[in-house]
Amino acid sequence: MKLGLLGLLSILCAGSIAFAGDVITVVDENQQPVANATILFGYDTGNPFPGNTMTTDGNGLASVPGAWKADLPVTVQASGFATATIPVATPGTMTIQMNHQESATEIQIGGQTSGFGTMVDNGKVQFGMVIPALSHAQLLSFDMSTIISPQTDSITVLGQEIDLPSNITLPDQTVTYVFPVNLSKPDYRTYVRNNGQYLMTATHGNFPLAKAVTELRAGKTLFDMINDLTFVEGGTATVSVNGDVANQDMPVNLTQFNSSITVQAPTFDSSQLMVSVAMNEQNGLMLPTDLKRFTSGQSMSMKSTGSTPSVVSLLMVNANPTLKSMVEKAMDMLSPLKGIALTAPVPLTSNPQSFQQLSYTITPAAGGAAPQFLPLIDTPTLDSANHVLHFTPPTLPSGLTAVATYLVLAQIQTFPSSTIQSEARTRLWEIWSPAWLSQVELPNIPFSKDPNYTYRWEVMFLAQPTTVSGGTTNVNGVDLDSVTHVTRNSLAL
Repeated sequence: MKLGLLGLLSILCAGSIAFAGDVITVVDENQQPVANATILFGYDTGNPFPGNTMTTDGNGLASVPGAWKADLPVTVQASGFATATIPVATPGTMTIQMNHQESATEIQIGGQTSGFGTMVDNGKVQFGMVIPALSHAQLLSFDMSTIISPQTDSITVLGQEIDLPSNITLPDQTVTYVFPVNLSKPDYRTYVRNNGQYLMTATHGNFPLAKAVTELRAGKTLFDMINDLTFVEGGTATVSVNGDVANQDMPVNLTQFNSSITVQAPTFDSSQLMVSVAMNEQNGLMLPTDLKRFTSGQSMSMKSTGSTPSVVSLLMVNANPTLKSMVEKAMDMLSPLKGIALTAPVPLTSNPQSFQQLSYTITPAAGGAAPQFLPLIDTPTLDSANHVLHFTPPTLPSGLTAVATYLVLAQIQTFPSSTIQSEARTRLWEIWSPAWLSQVELPNIPFSKDPNYTYRWEVMFLAQPTTVSGGTTNVNGVDLDSVTHVTRNSLAL
């Protein structure tokens, strides 16, 4: 966000240093000044002119070098922040926002879910799911670990230990399938990466046990069985996080999902698949109410609540729809029933569904939603010798206008043994352009690599409807509030 002329003048007048010429202001995501940030004008120290590095003062301010006469990349680095680059910056006064890096240590939020009501043995397994509400910016890096925790908890079913995602709860219940099965996991654990205030959501859903066993026996996966999940109600609570916090009990029955919206999938190739999440927005955060998987051209009803629902839809390549690890975990959960129901082998393949190549859209859904997508993009390429990252922008559909190109160099910790393909992602470097680009010449910014992690460049093209006037969240010239369409792919390094 820009401070504005009056705000900038007030800072300059209050500071101990008077700047006669143009000024760079560096702020964080809360618009607080970032002191001792190093600013590089160009591609390397001394290139394209001597004295092309500056350091911000206590007010986050630094002078613009007088030798800066032409468009250049401007890069800012500071301890605890992701490096930020504007790849084509015009000489003059400007504001650059840096985002705090995700903490290296996961912070645990734990407690119990409540409000499920009387448990009736009707053949359905009742469950709860606890996640932080999602912002528009967090959706840029969506994968299934956003919804399903990569951590697991062990419970005992018919004398056998099984693992469940730590953010899933099972109220104490008995469900009969041939014989009674007792289930109980009242506690949840979910994780965030930084201290702060979080709006947590707890959702109550159920699924038919007999059908789940039959479909697993037929070789289907939990990903195939998404549409068997019925979401009933939910609740929210604000949690203040300053280190691990416990006893954060979450009610699941504050809001009934008693409305519905119709979602019409577009026509797409048989090699692709679409998943939609019904959401309701609260103070800029997205609260989930339903989850469905669509085939090409399919229309379905999704649970909702409130007067202004939205649908977040993801279109991705279905390179391998059989999620091996999900099937294995599902069979672990139902293993006490193997002798009765799972006598037929379940075919497994080795590669889980990837969420790296995908296109997603946020569609207002008060009158129903018919999502349309930006085309999927090819994997970017890196010319290491010349430090140039190449990528191909998608064809812009009618009714949309380009908003930005957003690139991230990310450090990835994978969880190969988790319930799904999941990961912890740490942003090292963000590059922001308020235009669609086909390449970026990278400044010489060295990053040390840890052999225990993998690394990748993520490339995203952002768009919005031509009728949208714009929002209030402007990050380095990019209006994130107005972004409704994103297509992304990545290059492993």
